Amino acid sequence: MAEQTSNPRNTETGRSIELPDGRQAVVAEPRGEHLVKAGRMVGANEPMRLMMGLVAATTTLDGQALTIEDVEALPLWVLNPLMQEVGGGNAPSLPGSTSLN
Repeated sequence: MAEQTSNPRNTETGRSIELPDGRQAVVAEPRGEHLVKAGRMVGANEPMRLMMGLVAATTTLDGQALTIEDVEALPLWVLNPLMQEVGGGNAPSLPGSTSLN
């Protein structure tokens, strides 16, 4: 579990977390089908974009599905907890992943 999330709970569709900006995310358990979908989103061998694709393939934000472009537009301090959740806590922490607020 990512340190920057609060009130994680399991739902029928995945794990619900509150992000540092107050929005609610639901992250499904990543499976092979999500990896395939992420690979199709990002194309060639781009490991960082593949992780972002996995976030997009497994996560809804305030009830809305995400695209790779949505994920790439997230501030790092919001993206980092999602990457940690999808990566099972094994994703690298991103620089600038603390809020400047």
